[in-house]
Amino acid sequence: MSYDRRFELNTRCQACILDSIGLPNRTLVFARKEGSATLNNRLKLNNVLYVLSLKCNLISITKLCKELNCSVTFFDNFCVL
Repeated sequence: MSYDRRFELNTRCQACILDSIGLPNRTLVFARKEGSATLNNRLKLNNVLYVLSLKCNLISITKLCKELNCSVTFFDNFCVL
């Protein structure tokens, strides 16, 4: 499976939170909401954090692999679960 579009985050009916996230450039950003994200009709991610200041989606590969009990292989321009 490969996926290259932004996914929609469903934050309705979820509690507002405040959780800090460290980025690779050592900047801290804050998640304000938690929800679920559907990548396609077979893959739904739970407990996804919403960070208003980010203009892209970030997925924790470690969390994804643990939740789905899978592995990820990266190529030049796509990845496979």
